[in-house]
Amino acid sequence: LTSGSFTKPDSVRQVLSMPGLVTGLGGKIIEYPITKSYGEGLDTTSYWNTLYGVRTGTVDRAVNTQESGALNKALLNVTRRLLVVQEDCGTKKGLEYELNDKNVMDRTLVNTIAGIGKRNDVVDDRVVNNARSKSINKLLVRSPLTCDSVNGVCQMCYGLLPDGKFPAIGTNVGILDSQAVTERATQLTMQTFHSGGSALAGGGIVAGFPRLEQLLTVPQKLSGKATLADQEGVISKITKNPTGGYNIFVNTKMHVVPAGRMPIVTVGQRVQKGDALSEGVIKPQELGSLKSHLDAQKYMVNEASKVYGDKFYKKTFETMVRGISDNAEVTYAPDGSGFLRGDKTTISNLEAINKKRVKEGLEAIEYIPYFKSIETLNTDNDDWLVRMSTNRIQQALTTGAAKAQYSNLKGKDPVPAYLYGDNFGKEFNPDEEIFY
Repeated sequence: LTSGSFTKPDSVRQVLSMPGLVTGLGGKIIEYPITKSYGEGLDTTSYWNTLYGVRTGTVDRAVNTQESGALNKALLNVTRRLLVVQEDCGTKKGLEYELNDKNVMDRTLVNTIAGIGKRNDVVDDRVVNNARSKSINKLLVRSPLTCDSVNGVCQMCYGLLPDGKFPAIGTNVGILDSQAVTERATQLTMQTFHSGGSALAGGGIVAGFPRLEQLLTVPQKLSGKATLADQEGVISKITKNPTGGYNIFVNTKMHVVPAGRMPIVTVGQRVQKGDALSEGVIKPQELGSLKSHLDAQKYMVNEASKVYGDKFYKKTFETMVRGISDNAEVTYAPDGSGFLRGDKTTISNLEAINKKRVKEGLEAIEYIPYFKSIETLNTDNDDWLVRMSTNRIQQALTTGAAKAQYSNLKGKDPVPAYLYGDNFGKEFNPDEEIFY
């Protein structure tokens, strides 16, 4: 009962006490509770009501585990390039966490705080106690999301591994953290099978896998999308729409809330640009355009964490999200920059190039960050062998030949080196960008 090794309290309750309410078709709760335990035996009505959960559990085990496996493969195909590439990127950016939040631990401080800790000190019990003694409730700590390393992360922004040490340069943290997330995703798909369809078992986590899949594939058309404010202001009026739903006015601008979703704001309330006005899930692409790319990334981290009941260390999700959203499309390329408008690369790459260009008095390259499904993101990569690892093999070959694309056999992605095979794993020199 307490270890969870063989069973869970809910399963014992169903055998010795009663299953209570169970779920039917579409996950809806059947209104007639099962009042007899499996130990006593079920009457005819109760027996038929339990069959919904049994059938759903059997289908979940047979079908949904395939889906979680496919998601695992698609995610690792993208995040496998996220390595620890240097000791310290030197960034002054970070994320703020409260002292009583477990996610503040084992990270490094962004700034030196007198009487608390120096920059790059690991946040441990000593640092937390020092902060409490100074009546400080939050700490700004480094994160993979705000790391300035090009196409990777640094040791200081990643923080400590579970063994209490910094990851060595070359460690594939993209694979480590993505595997941790998707291995657990298989358990999400088995939730109905293990609980027998009991409405009390697992709570809202039963729908966890579809939500995780939604976050990683960032569909353009998002079912149940929340309405966001496209300007800062005050809610001046909320009226019912004659065709269903609501009209919410921010200042004088009307925002339409579709039928089936309720407003979550009130008249007189001040909202910021990008704030949710209604129930529903937020589209990361829309949030990124209204607020910032980092705000959208943090939303994805928080939503992924909710899928797992906030039991995961958020740095795991930050690493995963960094690996799938470090994407940029060039909108303006000055002469001699080496880019053309429409070229796609990484945000971290363009930020590093722009720092050098600004120091030299040159124009910066302009770009827009973007999100894309993990299933097709590799098609934006210039390495033709990386593109071969997608399901668009013919396109990878024809485009690669037409554009005379090359493949880096010693770079951060292990697949080109592994496919070529000749020197795989024989050389390692991060200073020369040789990892495989």
